[in-house]
Amino acid sequence: MRAGMKIALGLFVFGIALMLIQLWFTPWSAEMFIKLLVTVGALFVVALVVTMVNKEAHELDKLKHGEDNLD
Repeated sequence: MRAGMKIALGLFVFGIALMLIQLWFTPWSAEMFIKLLVTVGALFVVALVVTMVNKEAHELDKLKHGEDNLD
């Protein structure tokens, strides 16, 4: 699960970097930039959702088997 969060964070930072590069240097056409940004955004959402689902499944499994730590 930590790997999923690192991937999501990396994609977020990459999206910000794409925006800054486009703002200062304009290496892509507007259409290509939107495509890149939507792709990075979609991958970010997928990574985040998969990470959250895995976390919830792991926590549910722990609760079913009585391994909760409610200290």
